[in-house]
Amino acid sequence: LMEGPEASGIEFTPIEQTIFTLLLSTSNAFTAPFTPPVLRVAGGWVRDKLLGVASDDIDVVLPLSSGGDQYPSTDQFAEGLNKTLSQVYKGRGLKIHSPGVVETNKDKGKNVRTVTLQCEFWINDKHEVRWLDFVTFRGTDCKEDAERRDLTINSLFFNINANVVEDWTQKGLKDINDKIIRTPLDNCQTFRDDPGRILRLIRISSKLNFSIHSSIHSQILLNLSEVLLLLSKISRERIGNEIEAILSLPKSSQVSSAFSTFSSLQIFDSIFLLPSSLLSPSSPFLSLYKNPPFQASA
Repeated sequence: LMEGPEASGIEFTPIEQTIFTLLLSTSNAFTAPFTPPVLRVAGGWVRDKLLGVASDDIDVVLPLSSGGDQYPSTDQFAEGLNKTLSQVYKGRGLKIHSPGVVETNKDKGKNVRTVTLQCEFWINDKHEVRWLDFVTFRGTDCKEDAERRDLTINSLFFNINANVVEDWTQKGLKDINDKIIRTPLDNCQTFRDDPGRILRLIRISSKLNFSIHSSIHSQILLNLSEVLLLLSKISRERIGNEIEAILSLPKSSQVSSAFSTFSSLQIFDSIFLLPSSLLSPSSPFLSLYKNPPFQASA
């Protein structure tokens, strides 16, 4: 554990403070047969805040009911938050929105059912709108959830109730400090669970200017046949979304770093499947395609 906001380096914006206060009020409003759930924010928001980067990507994780504890579902909690918003902002002209649901879809990288809710707030007399996502643990508890995530730096939780950062893999905080990209469990197992994570880690490493751990390089090259088979299972839509996100990075050095990594890991051809007409011996694109001139800038 790491002590909350001040000692952890996390500084809340006014809207984040408001959101967390409303979430806690919603949790505490649940009475028997429900147990008020401990609320955690997971993933990219925690990572970015520790790095001093602004983030609107708040994913709230709820515990699963077990033993004698019965917790509200994600759908029930979203409805409860709407009730809290209605009470707090009664008569102030804010719209209450119905929750939406994004079902599990591994082709699109959605590994857990997500309830999403558009929320409206008044912050210092300013109208604000934010989307909040609600999910349950991947597995039975925090540790299993953290270990099943894509990267150690994305496996951190911010416990809203206790006001602390939780590092259940005992690697996430160190890897942020050392600027290292690695997986919580065995690399190949992590990629088998979701092959799209290979592209995602390359994008995130380029975005943050973090180094990819040597074990990832060595295992991908050692198991290249399996990695290429895994990559072939990713939908072209999802690959296109990742490439678009890479091309949208603000610095050209970030983009060239990602493309250089595609080449060094020998997965370039599997990512960029060009029409056969462009790959004929007479095509002027052939030599460029086979020898991509991507070099990461210093």
